[in-house]
Amino acid sequence: MRCTSMIRWGITLLTLSICYQISTADEVITPQDLTALRDVVLSRAGSSGDFGASAKHAYFGSGTLTLLGPMEKAQKSAVCRVASTQLASDSVDLETVYYASQILGTAGCGDAKAEAQAEKVAVGALEKGMSDIRTAYYGVSTLAALGRSAPAKALDGALQLLQKLKASKGRLRDTPKGAASLTATAHGYLIATAAQKVGTIGSQHLPAVEALLSGIPQVLETAAGKGFLSDADDDALEAITRFVQGIEATCSDECSLDKSQLAEVAKLLASARRVGSVQDAYYVLSGLSLLTSTGKLPKPVAISLLSASVPTSSPQVDVMVQDFKGNPAAIHGVEGSISKGAKGNKRAVTFVSKGKGSYQASLSGPDIGLGTYEVNVAAIEEGSRAKVASATFTVALTGRVEVPEATLTVKRTDTNAVQKKKSLSHPAMLDKAFDVDTNSQLKVAFTASFPGNAQPFTPQQVFISLKSRVSGAMVLVAAKAAQSSPNDYSATLGPSTIAKQIGPQAGLFDVTLSIGDVALAEALVWPLGAVSVSHAPSGEGTAAPARLPPTAAQLQSMPKPEIQHMFRQPDKRPPAAVSLAFAALSATPLLFLAIRLSQLGVNLKGFPAGTAATYALAFHGGLASILVLYTVFWLRLSLIDTFLPLAGLGLFTFWTGFKALSHHARADIKKE
Repeated sequence: MRCTSMIRWGITLLTLSICYQISTADEVITPQDLTALRDVVLSRAGSSGDFGASAKHAYFGSGTLTLLGPMEKAQKSAVCRVASTQLASDSVDLETVYYASQILGTAGCGDAKAEAQAEKVAVGALEKGMSDIRTAYYGVSTLAALGRSAPAKALDGALQLLQKLKASKGRLRDTPKGAASLTATAHGYLIATAAQKVGTIGSQHLPAVEALLSGIPQVLETAAGKGFLSDADDDALEAITRFVQGIEATCSDECSLDKSQLAEVAKLLASARRVGSVQDAYYVLSGLSLLTSTGKLPKPVAISLLSASVPTSSPQVDVMVQDFKGNPAAIHGVEGSISKGAKGNKRAVTFVSKGKGSYQASLSGPDIGLGTYEVNVAAIEEGSRAKVASATFTVALTGRVEVPEATLTVKRTDTNAVQKKKSLSHPAMLDKAFDVDTNSQLKVAFTASFPGNAQPFTPQQVFISLKSRVSGAMVLVAAKAAQSSPNDYSATLGPSTIAKQIGPQAGLFDVTLSIGDVALAEALVWPLGAVSVSHAPSGEGTAAPARLPPTAAQLQSMPKPEIQHMFRQPDKRPPAAVSLAFAALSATPLLFLAIRLSQLGVNLKGFPAGTAATYALAFHGGLASILVLYTVFWLRLSLIDTFLPLAGLGLFTFWTGFKALSHHARADIKKE
């Protein structure tokens, strides 16, 4: 990988850091990926190779190893032992039976006793009836793997379930009340095809099965969109692989399916090839193997761009056309076109086969120069000459930039008189710093050329930078192209420019010319020399303050100003006399109450004596304390601060009141 990276002065110039590398598309599986999948399986198999004595893991592991190549004898023995051991149990469940039966077929174990047990469990589960499609799939697929026939009653129940689970757009549901999913639809395909192997489908079920299988193209139409998978598909890899297995099992001969739609399915699988579990490794490899190896399904192809950057001196673009396991695709040829952007005029380009799936085209032409272009590539099928795959790539035609000379001029701002002027030839620098004060400005003028480029070209970034030798702060000024000559640039800057960007910083500044673009193989960075900058004195007649203003990075860590919350202005209140009058009027009933109580007097004859008096006094004291607490709450306490003492006083008042009333009740009983 060749990478030109220009990181200077604490900033990253994005378009000066363009990296290109030769790579295949991420959707094509490589030999290294196959090795990684094998390593995942072997690491999960353990030292004994039995995958932790789990029939499920042994099924996925042995299936993956079989797809990668012939299994070793020791590996077959280990997984066969797992299957036989699991099936020897009288309480084995249907899911375990399914995985174990698949192992018996994959590894060729030939255990008659284990097969009989698997058949017994599968038939029993089917005859009992089932409410979800996965259970039906386990039962019918187990019998199909063992090559056993299914009783008519058992097969009838599974096919009736397919009718109950039928949903719109050619899909099925997991359960009668569940949502339609790709997983359920794929299981439906597999049940329908397996049912034909283990029994005879009655005429009452045949239309439903045919309708289900004829809906495959309808489901495939959503392969490139979000509708392909649904929220009910808990495991996306399982859903996609079972779908591929289902359509492969359904196709009796060559299927009339769209290769481009199958390519979208293959991309979903290939993009997930870096897995960490045996189950996912099986799903990825099984699905891709069916899409690349079988003769029943049309083989989708992938188009890869070898390099996103080509020089204008030799504008040759190379692509690879492969199946999704990295093998050269058997096609008639490749067609292509090039345009400047998506809306530009397209011009056809001719691709020539270089062998082993590689095709090359020359992009040269009168309309081609430095810049980025869109290259459209289509793979043409042998025989029908139809497009079986297409892709659009962004290709950068790169070149180099030259600035043979730059002129630095210091002019007075009031008279426009030239104070200093010097022309530099690349890569020379000023031998002595130019002085730039508040009454002068620095102008940098130069001409950029792009050898070998016949088209007008404007780089993305052309600017002059000044970096303070004292603080390290930087000032950036974009260079402007002349209207009459687009390759002539100039930039003007002075103390006011510096003060506006980083404050009135004075002293020596390094001046640098930079030109960068994605179409430039190497960015141009030319240090021109230094200038000495001084600012105007302050109002008191002294020089500008030595203390520098904070930089942008420093501002991020400085204390922030306090946020002042603005509340709604209170409404205008009535005169105080009116408020006091209404307050007095509200207190009038209290005055009448006080007068009436003074007239009635206090009756202490009924007040208890002895222990009861203590509880009664404590009870009244608790009530008084609560009233006092309310008053303090009104004046100064918060609601949170009031809760705890109020809870304590409330419990105390409740307990003393209860005791006082208890004594009073007992006294009344004695009197009676």
